[in-house]
Amino acid sequence: MIFNGYVEGIHPATGHKQKHCILTVEARRKEFQKLNLKKVTPLACVQNLKGLLLKPLTDRVPVEPIRRVFNMDDERFIETKDTLARSASMVDLATMPWEVFEHLVAQLFEKIYKDLGGEVRLTRRSADMGVDIVVFYPDPLHGGTIVIQVKHYSTTKVQPSHI
Repeated sequence: MIFNGYVEGIHPATGHKQKHCILTVEARRKEFQKLNLKKVTPLACVQNLKGLLLKPLTDRVPVEPIRRVFNMDDERFIETKDTLARSASMVDLATMPWEVFEHLVAQLFEKIYKDLGGEVRLTRRSADMGVDIVVFYPDPLHGGTIVIQVKHYSTTKVQPSHI
């Protein structure tokens, strides 16, 4: 789980709107669930989780988020190609080009989440931070942003370090 905390305001010298990340922290779900949020001191908690925090706030020099959050209008998204309609009933996934395989995986997630109100987006080849597919799932209990990295190698196995 990642949390990026932003503040918005007007830059006093330019009068233009600005938005800065002042807090970023990443924690595994089990680690986060062990926290007693009613009793922690926020600064100590963020430091314990090895997060980054702008202090004091008057410095106004933002911290770099651990990972930027995607939104549905992100310019890194591209259109998904319909690979299912163009393929035979039995497809050899090992011989499929990796780009086609990414589109296939995106289509499979679209089939799962479309009727549930979710939206699936595929990222372009570069500058995707290792992210290939993003699912925006609005379910209030189980929803959120699901980030998927697709691996497709025809000659080698996917290494555990990639996972």
